[in-house]
Amino acid sequence: MSRVRISAKRRIAEHPASNTNHHLRELESWPLSDQRPTITFRQFVEAEIIPELRLHGYKMEQKKSVALQIVHNLVLTGPARAIADSRDTADKGVRVRVQVWNAIEKAGLAEKCLGSESSGKLTRYRITAKLLKPFADWPLSDLQDLTLTRNTENEMPSDYGFVVWRDKDNQPLPLCDLPPPLLASMRQAENEIERINRSNTSHAWQAFLADPFTGRKHTIQPNVCLRQIHSKEAWRHCRLYSWGPRSAQQLSKEERQTIRIDGQPACELDFSGYATRMLYHLFAREDPGPGDVYRPQLVFPRFYAEERPDDERKAIRDLVKGTTNRCLNVKSKAAAIKSVGNLLHDGKNRYREFQRKAIQYEGTNHAGIVERIIKAHDHPKLRRWFFSQVPSLEGTIWTTGDVLFLFDGMIMLRILGMFADAGKPALGIHDSVVCKASDSLFCRATMRDAYRSLVDFRPKIKREF
Repeated sequence: MSRVRISAKRRIAEHPASNTNHHLRELESWPLSDQRPTITFRQFVEAEIIPELRLHGYKMEQKKSVALQIVHNLVLTGPARAIADSRDTADKGVRVRVQVWNAIEKAGLAEKCLGSESSGKLTRYRITAKLLKPFADWPLSDLQDLTLTRNTENEMPSDYGFVVWRDKDNQPLPLCDLPPPLLASMRQAENEIERINRSNTSHAWQAFLADPFTGRKHTIQPNVCLRQIHSKEAWRHCRLYSWGPRSAQQLSKEERQTIRIDGQPACELDFSGYATRMLYHLFAREDPGPGDVYRPQLVFPRFYAEERPDDERKAIRDLVKGTTNRCLNVKSKAAAIKSVGNLLHDGKNRYREFQRKAIQYEGTNHAGIVERIIKAHDHPKLRRWFFSQVPSLEGTIWTTGDVLFLFDGMIMLRILGMFADAGKPALGIHDSVVCKASDSLFCRATMRDAYRSLVDFRPKIKREF
């Protein structure tokens, strides 16, 4: 009976009528998680921050540990984003976190916007200037432990390794027991990624994030260190990923435009129509031509027959691009059709309402869009690669997208290695490269040469900024 009363009280406390700071709901949120604070950060927080919280009662050591984790997450996330965490005290461990969050808020170190557990919207917390100020000039290496290990040498694998092989539950698998040829290739990848990270961290990286409510600029040092992640199977989806709230790969395009490397402005070069163009190059062994490789005018002919504003054309192209990529990453047409529906109901897709109306205007539906995309790429050597099931070397089934991801990751590793050879800094963001604007010509040539060395065709490269 007491649990019912507590739950009811919580619902009353979280009712919108009693809520504050609703503007925090507009912020992108980051889940509370372990981000490996450094010894320097830990000692400072334990000496200077935790005493201000006036924690009391039972489980003091646990509360101090939770306070360290929360403060670390707040500092790394900064004022441009928020931390999302549950206040449902029926869940294990949440009661202690709620008490610590309340103490942090009372000390003026964070502000909150209550969520609603019933709707699945967690409470948002944002750092205040009071907590941000002491850490304003700290380098990232004093805030976050960025060291990576060699999983080819560890019986107990770490998720913080130069190369990480994750199972279906997203947990790291050991690499040291792999067959000798595969183990040797993993060790070679570890050596290369360590070399790339050492090269990049020898340069000064800055990004300037604006407080979305005051417009005030906040300077951060983004995390440009990378890990190679293999998903479920060796070499499957082996892309390069950074990590944490300050991951440079997590910056928006607008935020990436503020990046300075050694005090110089940055630029970003992108492989245009990457997966689909690579599909033609690898499997049709021909180039699709200079036009838009997604061919949206063939999928939405009625729409493209009319004069339309640029933002509407972008919305339709995004839909065709997203659907095309889904057709390459699923194993059946039914799954592709279903994924179109998911795309049109995705809350992060700001064009979804317009896209739904455009489909109706064309007189078709989800299945019709998928059929039109297949016809737009009506090539005898390509038909079998849509909704394809490809046997891997280990006998499992990959999609065409899995194969393209493999080449994608190998190409990016080669590009960044060539930058490291030249002593130049560069960050890979899946199918684009961020580097100094003064290195843009070198970047274009490097991307072209790395692509041609593996695919034997010239890519289409465009400058984003």
